[in-house]
Amino acid sequence: MSRLVEFSSADQLKKLVDKLTNGGKRSHCFENMAVQNICLWKLESKVPTETIDIYGFPAENPLYVFYFERSHHQFPQLHVRTPSEGHDCTILADGLKEMMSVALSFIENQGKELLLDADTVVQEAFFKLIKSGEFPFTIRVFGDLIPFYMNKSQQHELLKMKLTSPDGFKIDEIKIEKEYEGIHAALSYADEAAPELTRLRLGNIPSVCIRDEDGNLASWQMSHHYGQLTHLYTVPSYRGKGLGVLTELLLAHKLAKCGLQVFKYVDFDNEKVFGGTMRHPLWTRWVSTRENNEKEEGEEDIMWSYSIFTLVQ
Repeated sequence: MSRLVEFSSADQLKKLVDKLTNGGKRSHCFENMAVQNICLWKLESKVPTETIDIYGFPAENPLYVFYFERSHHQFPQLHVRTPSEGHDCTILADGLKEMMSVALSFIENQGKELLLDADTVVQEAFFKLIKSGEFPFTIRVFGDLIPFYMNKSQQHELLKMKLTSPDGFKIDEIKIEKEYEGIHAALSYADEAAPELTRLRLGNIPSVCIRDEDGNLASWQMSHHYGQLTHLYTVPSYRGKGLGVLTELLLAHKLAKCGLQVFKYVDFDNEKVFGGTMRHPLWTRWVSTRENNEKEEGEEDIMWSYSIFTLVQ
């Protein structure tokens, strides 16, 4: 009998968020931000979050929460929440096995690839299951990310700010039908997903742009359907003017104003963005689910990674 439970009804989603955030007391903790944004969008019937299924393991008292995206516009994605209580590698391995028993047939029929988005403990557990022969995958792409988020006081400060564009530029909304294909083409993984996915994101979850004096796009950013700020892009000729930082703050402000949580991932190799984010007073780097005074001596900080696996025939 499966010990995996699915959360699908409005009541189930609300109860899940309430449990994970301890009645809202841990709502501004990084590990709980994705689930809050995803569940809110699902309750509002936003696309493409309608394609995300949410599972918990074990069913009787879920320690792990899995978000599995069944998109027909790119390969399937699996996001795994880091438990606030810390990892239990035995439960994690069992949960991953149960999750793959549910997901494997869809992966087989949708490009035979899977993107795993999770902390390095989860990634290591997944690799061990591949090595043991229990998961029929090979690794195609792997990369490290550094999570950042805005805590409660930082979001409060953000909402007090009056954000204005520099001379010669204008804050605006993206003209979706006219501009989504060009925005999609600028994505680093444009060939890995259909432009329709970008159109759906722009049309249903928050995005923002800045235009030049001729009305052309100068900088833009959109939300990921897993809840984070993503795909910030500034036209090369306009870089170095602070437009990227402003665009990111504009989208963060829009999310916070709607009661959504604000977080993002920075590529480990992007030293410029990492340094700027570390210095910015409105961003906090996530290193643990516990406060500094709760951490054990010698406890290692948590990293975040993404992997793309190919199904072995």
